[in-house]
Amino acid sequence: MTESQIWCREVLASDTTCIVVGLGDGLHIAELVEQKKMQKVYVVDTRSELVKPFRKKFPLLDGVVEIIIVDDEAQ
Repeated sequence: MTESQIWCREVLASDTTCIVVGLGDGLHIAELVEQKKMQKVYVVDTRSELVKPFRKKFPLLDGVVEIIIVDDEAQ
């Protein structure tokens, strides 16, 4: 079992929508959508450079995953 699969098993999601802090390589997001049958996942991150690789790696998640980039220096 991969780290992302273990993480998803531990997520207590009984709904079809969730918020995740941190995009990383996106494997945990893809696993969350697959395992928990999420219809909408909001991902909050400070690193806009991760968005393009994620979209390229997981094109089928375009309508499901919304990535919100926040300024990490904003107070």
